[in-house]
Order: sequence, then C-alpha cells, then structure tokens
Amino acid sequence: MTKSLIDTAKKKLNLVNVVMKNGSFAINSDLKATFIEEEFGDGRNTETQTMCGVIQAYPLIAKDESQYAYIFEFEAAVRILSKDDEDNEIIIFMINGLFEVSYNSKEKLREEELKAFANAQVAFDAWPYWRSFVHESCSKMGTPRLRIGGYIPNSN
Repeated sequence: MTKSLIDTAKKKLNLVNVVMKNGSFAINSDLKATFIEEEFGDGRNTETQTMCGVIQAYPLIAKDESQYAYIFEFEAAVRILSKDDEDNEIIIFMINGLFEVSYNSKEKLREEELKAFANAQVAFDAWPYWRSFVHESCSKMGTPRLRIGGYIPNSN
C-alpha cells in the first residue's frame, strides 16, 4: 500500500458516522468482581494483549451512480492476563467492540484504494469510540483504567 493510494482515497471519502454494533466486557467467572483489585496487587505481573483491524468492507452504490457509500466493520479487543502459581495464563478480564464506520463519496474507489484506506484510516476514525468504550467498561467493572493511547495510522 502506498501513501499515494491512501491520500487519493482520503480526498474522495467523507466520514459520515461511527456506530457501535456490538460490545462486551467480562471478568473471569472464577474471580470475584468485588475483589478484582487484588489481581493487580502484591507485585503480580499482568500482561495486556490487544487486537484491532477492519474485518469487512461494504461498498454501496446509488442506482444512478451519483453517490457511493462505503461501510467498514472495525473490530477491537483487549484482555488482561496474569499467571497463577503454576505459570498458567489466566484471563482477568476482556473487552471487545465492533464498530461500523461509514463514509460517502461522489467517486467510486478502486479496490486497491479501498484496501489502503481500510488499513490506514478506518481504525483512526473509530479509535476515539473504542477508547471511550474501554474506559467506560473498566469503570463499570471496577477494574483499573487501561491506558489506550492515540491511534497512529498505518501508511505503508
């Protein structure tokens, strides 16, 4: 993916909306949520694992080909792990989110522009919504707040 493909796609597309389609959070059922802070105390090492990316892109075209809509599904997840006394990994809690990010355009995008844009820009546009959901979920679960920094778009 070249920067020129991304730049061309950015000029053609306008962000319309970011909507959360699905979201969930869960504390390990073997742990007591009331005492979740204990999982982070006493010098216990925890590990944060994350995943994110565009999983689907839907181009929609008006019958007269005067308007184009592009809808992307962006998925993100984070989970916090610790190890028990036998060095087995234990998931303390996890948070998952699925977002629909929509754009409109007066021009049709080529397949390579669509892919470049999906990999470089969609996560950037959805990221504030994901970060907010993570912070709200941590608050509702009573877990320590996770630091979710800004998203740096992939331009290669």
